Amino acid sequence: MRPNEALHGTQSFLTSKGGNTMKHVTGDKPRARMRSAALVLFAVVGLTAAAAGCGSDNSPRSAATAAATTAGSQAATTAAASSPPTTAPQEKVKLTIAVPSKLPTFTQMFVAKYGGFFDAQGVDANLQIVGGNVVTAVVSGQADLGLIGAGGPLTPVRDGKDTVVVYDNVGNGIVALAGTKDIKTPTDCKRVGSFAEGSSLFGWATMLKHDFGASYDIVPFTDVASMTAAAVSGNVDCLVAVNTDLQPGIDRGDFHILADPRDRSTLPANTKVPKDLSEGVIWGMRDNVEKKHDAIVRFLRGYQKALEESRHGDPMQIAQMLRKADSGFADLTDDAHLAALVKQQQYSFAPNDGAFDERSWNDVLTFFSEAGLSFINPADPKWSFAQRVDPSLLIAAKQ
Repeated sequence: MRPNEALHGTQSFLTSKGGNTMKHVTGDKPRARMRSAALVLFAVVGLTAAAAGCGSDNSPRSAATAAATTAGSQAATTAAASSPPTTAPQEKVKLTIAVPSKLPTFTQMFVAKYGGFFDAQGVDANLQIVGGNVVTAVVSGQADLGLIGAGGPLTPVRDGKDTVVVYDNVGNGIVALAGTKDIKTPTDCKRVGSFAEGSSLFGWATMLKHDFGASYDIVPFTDVASMTAAAVSGNVDCLVAVNTDLQPGIDRGDFHILADPRDRSTLPANTKVPKDLSEGVIWGMRDNVEKKHDAIVRFLRGYQKALEESRHGDPMQIAQMLRKADSGFADLTDDAHLAALVKQQQYSFAPNDGAFDERSWNDVLTFFSEAGLSFINPADPKWSFAQRVDPSLLIAAKQ
């Protein structure tokens, strides 16, 4: 199926219960074959086991992509970035990508998978749902790439591993601090649920604790479901999570927002975090990224072409496509609820269109060095943009 065909059929998203077992993501229902149509661009409103056979690194043939322009009477506009290829299919290469869970935060990955964008580049993208075990999966070689908070690729460096970031996946303030009913201010929090050291959630929990002058303990969890359940049961009284993961509990009246980076008035005056801070990246081990360079370029090309649809596409069509393609998405919510969460998250996808530069990478180093990863010295060259980021793959993918 060509990219985007599945976005125009009858078609569900979820919070996956992460854990130690990797789950192979497959579409369990055939996607409807429909006419290729130009995308209608709507207004923009909206993070770790067993994976076998990480893919080959066959060199791809160059694929020309036709730019499609459609003129419409109302909301229609250009969608060249997501138009289907006009050349013959390339020989398939396989890559395994470790993904924490199925959440609106990762919409771009699942749109690229189920919308046919990876297929169009000849990439068999094997998505493995690994909960909090992304770093373990990538470092062990069980996954070629990982999708995780921007601090994730930094913790293995401390242990002598050579990691490299290839894509700025999500950011612009996607997390918030929420409290249960009796918590009025961040200083009232006693136990704050978060993810493990190295995650953006842990970073924000640490920074907000310092900036608010709070004294709470940070309690790490491996998945959103167990963290939110702990808040409901009273095991923790506050939590730091992605805003869309908090929304169901907010809607039920279980939590309320105490601090949200999107609203600077809710933060202390001494909180100095750039609005485009990267909070999620795609990364791998340098030797494997170099070995599978061409396959990863093709992966990033498909991923980038899915960005326009993920960022600006109709949230309802995206929700319907995901729910039809994957039973996991279908099990936990309905179309309207998922569409609302996708819409809420769309603003956050791929800050700077996926590209890091020295300034944005230095912002990541500064944030994590001041927010719990004290072993990072931004002045040490081993943490630098030149050592930890390889922009050449995305540059090649965009050509």
